[in-house]
Amino acid sequence: FMVLAKTLLKDNLIMTGSVESTMRHTSNVLLENCRGELFVTCFLAMLDLTTGELRYVNAGHNPPVIIRADGGGAFLKDDPVQLVLAGWQNNPYRDSRIKLQPGDSIFLYTDGVTEARNEAGEFFGEKRELPGFVKEASEERSASECLKAVGDEIREFRGPAEQFDDLTMLMLRYRGNKLAQTGNDPAQT
Repeated sequence: FMVLAKTLLKDNLIMTGSVESTMRHTSNVLLENCRGELFVTCFLAMLDLTTGELRYVNAGHNPPVIIRADGGGAFLKDDPVQLVLAGWQNNPYRDSRIKLQPGDSIFLYTDGVTEARNEAGEFFGEKRELPGFVKEASEERSASECLKAVGDEIREFRGPAEQFDDLTMLMLRYRGNKLAQTGNDPAQT
C-alpha cells in the first residue's frame, strides 16, 4: 500500500505540478484500492528554490516545525486541518504557502518521535516543547548534525524502554537562491 502511495504521489506531482491536485488524485486512487480499510498521513511540499516559496498540503501528518534563521521556532500549522489520504472521495485539499528565507529550516518527523516513551510511560512529545527543542538542537549545526542530536536526545529520554514505532526525521535547510546572489544566469551555466 505504501509503495502504491509513494508512486502515485511522485507520478501525480510530476504530471500536475500542483500539491493540491496531487493529493486529491492520490487520495482517490488509494480509496478505490483500499475500500476504506487503510489510510495514509502525508505532508507534501514543493519548494521554489528561486523565490523560497514553500507550497504544501498536510494530510493528517504531524505538523512540521519551521525554524527561522532569525531565531523563531514554531509548528507549521494548516488551517483548516486536512483529511488523511484515502479518507474521502474528491476531498478538496488546499495548499498553504510560506516564504522561506536563507537559513530557515523545516523539520519533519513521524509520530514515533513524539510518542517515544520512557520507562515511566511518559511521551517524549509531552516532556519536550518540540519547536524550541529542535531550534536549540539546530543552532550551529548542519541539518544532519541536528537530526543526530534529536535522535540522541530521544534515545537518552527513552532509556532502556522499547521503541514501538519508527523514528523517521527529515530536515530541509533553505540556502537561498545562489544563482540570484551571484548574478549568474541559469541559462548560461
